[in-house]
Amino acid sequence: MGLTSSERRDLEDFAHDGWELRRAPMLRKGSVFSFSMRIEPQQFAIQSTEPDEPDVALTVFQLRPFLMENDRHHIGRVFNFCMQQLTDTALRDELRQWQGAWKQSLREGGFRLQVDEQHWNPAFTLRTYLHAHYGHSDRDKRDAIEALGMLRPLGRQQFLAIVFQTGVVVVGTAKVIRRGLDTGAFD
Repeated sequence: MGLTSSERRDLEDFAHDGWELRRAPMLRKGSVFSFSMRIEPQQFAIQSTEPDEPDVALTVFQLRPFLMENDRHHIGRVFNFCMQQLTDTALRDELRQWQGAWKQSLREGGFRLQVDEQHWNPAFTLRTYLHAHYGHSDRDKRDAIEALGMLRPLGRQQFLAIVFQTGVVVVGTAKVIRRGLDTGAFD
């Protein structure tokens, strides 16, 4: 069956761009974010540590093509395509592990917040922050973040965690695709 020249070029580009993502500031420096909560009678405090905003913005900018559903590099689209095309069982199994890690992080990564009637699962948090601050300026999404009130640091931590986790998955997936291309496992 084999790949068309366009499909091969798309996979080559994904492998290259995904591997380069390892140099993104948040991935290069590691997960340098955390939060703590203190609940005492009459007092509730949240403290968070975050990477510098320029590091977050650059990492999100580099990761964005892998997250946007209409992009040819969208991680979900690439997983589905590769699962159909890979002929090497070991590579397909490794790719399936990366796919499972990504899906799990979108479902269960971090934690879940519920503010009023809105469930802030990881996938919703990722979309909300991307559309509110990184590449878009969606007023409804910014309002949703503002509605978190004193829980905003928790939403932000969840966003940072899913960005980091997705970056790790993209780099790992790029390595598998590169090996598949180099060994003829897509032919």
